[in-house]
Amino acid sequence: MLSLRGRRPKQPPTWRSDVKAAKARVAQWAAGKLKLQPGEVLFDETLWTCLKVAFSRRQHGKCGYCEMRIAPDAKGGDMEHYRPKVKITALLDDPSTWGEEVWGHNSRDEGHPRHARDVSAGYWWLAYQWRNYLLACGTCNQKWKGNLFPRKGNPSAAPTRAGVAAEVPLLLNPYGDLDPAAHLAFDRVGLVTPHQNSLHGWETIRTCHLGRETLRRSRGEVAKDAWPRITRVLKELGRSPRQNRTLLAALGDLLRLGSIERQHAGMVRAMWAQRDPYGLSWKQLRALRDALRPSP
Repeated sequence: MLSLRGRRPKQPPTWRSDVKAAKARVAQWAAGKLKLQPGEVLFDETLWTCLKVAFSRRQHGKCGYCEMRIAPDAKGGDMEHYRPKVKITALLDDPSTWGEEVWGHNSRDEGHPRHARDVSAGYWWLAYQWRNYLLACGTCNQKWKGNLFPRKGNPSAAPTRAGVAAEVPLLLNPYGDLDPAAHLAFDRVGLVTPHQNSLHGWETIRTCHLGRETLRRSRGEVAKDAWPRITRVLKELGRSPRQNRTLLAALGDLLRLGSIERQHAGMVRAMWAQRDPYGLSWKQLRALRDALRPSP
């Protein structure tokens, strides 16, 4: 997962007026003043599905959770509600009920559905909240996350408007304040684990099934290139005096793999952050590369 803090698409100036009637309708339903007829839909999905292209651009055409590519058009991926709008579910405590090699059959497998229990009603008042959106691939959103939303404290407590600000979500959000690199660790073959036993890392991995083998293989192709390049950069940084040309080439290779538009760039950056003994940020690595470039 790549940190996109501060990069969420700007809310259109007409957004509040665009969703005003839809929000009022949901509020009436929540207050018991609106009864839905059979087959009638409560939420107007057209109001958020049209946002895919804008979010895809900010997310560089990648899923906010797993960083797999998503088609850069109106049909690609899902506009995901970070906090579920309808209801909240939770995985059962028994790992054997999660399905496929512990992690779970997907939620669309009717024969072997992922086992979860209903916890409470969802965050219906956030259905049209701009800050509750992100773009996700159908695999992460529909097959695995669904209505799961792990939180600290009492997981059975129904959310309230007043209580949202005090909540501590355990699911990492690419647009959130927490840096995924501090919570997700990756090895040289792309296997993901909670970094330093992070609870946020653990819950994010199992909620979105970031350990699924198809995803691990995709990450593995990048990890096998990134791992030795990180090793090379660290070796060159330790030389005295530094071999500028060799270090420049090594930095260039690493920075390309972790470039924000690349698939699994978040993994590459996390690998660097967790192996680097010098405390150099990604921004500092770019600055060092630029400083080493020969003058024109």
